[in-house]
Amino acid sequence: MWGAQGGGTTSYSGGAGGYTSGEISLNKNMLLYLYVGENGSNASTQDYFIFNNGTTCTIISYNNKTGYSYAGGGSTDIRLTNGSWQDFSSLKSRIMVASGGGGANTYVSSFSGGAGGGLDGYNGNKTGSNGNLATGGTQILGGINGLGNRVTSDSPVNSGFGYTSLIANSTGRGGNGYYAGGSGPHGHMTVGSGAGGSSFISGHNGCNAIKENSTSDNIIHTGQSVHYSGYQFTNTKMIDGMGYSWSDIKGEYTAIPSHDGKSTIVGNTGNGYAKINLISKK
Repeated sequence: MWGAQGGGTTSYSGGAGGYTSGEISLNKNMLLYLYVGENGSNASTQDYFIFNNGTTCTIISYNNKTGYSYAGGGSTDIRLTNGSWQDFSSLKSRIMVASGGGGANTYVSSFSGGAGGGLDGYNGNKTGSNGNLATGGTQILGGINGLGNRVTSDSPVNSGFGYTSLIANSTGRGGNGYYAGGSGPHGHMTVGSGAGGSSFISGHNGCNAIKENSTSDNIIHTGQSVHYSGYQFTNTKMIDGMGYSWSDIKGEYTAIPSHDGKSTIVGNTGNGYAKINLISKK
């Protein structure tokens, strides 16, 4: 699975999406639901919400300065339960997630978005002394949203489990993932880009699954990598949008296979992608 790239421009791109893979044994006729993340650059208007991310591209104008807060990229995932992409019952049934990259910012100062992560997403960038930069999603918490006096006081502090918080006046939106990355700061000449989301594979070292009785306002982690369904992958690979492999820690630089398997890429650009290969059947 390949997560989607965040929105951006040729000069200031959205963060690249991450990559996950593995092998799993399934019973005949079992239904799986694939949710493929959308590129943040597809949001050309403020009313278009990116699939499997939930943010939009926003035009920001102030004191004769105009720029764009680009949407983050959607994550790509496999679920055991159907439903709308943001439905919590469906989200918590995810057994594999490939992270999306953060959106770029071109207002006042321009920055590329943070890349989609392995176990942790990459932070966004920022300029200015006020507030904080957006941080990447982790295995247990969404990334911290950037601060600044232009960000509304009732805005969420973090992005969430499988969704990016749509923060009013933020500059650069977070990428989605197992947990989404934070969105960029805005205030007193402080601006920044969105951070990347995190990835998840049931059975992969370092991943932290949630309990089946978790609710949207009370998520309980097990400290173990295997999903509550018992379905888990073997021969797993997790590679972030910067090209680094992850086990229980960030590892060496490596290559992500292209969608057709004929070449390699550093991180996924454009829309997300999902590919299933039959290894054998009994």
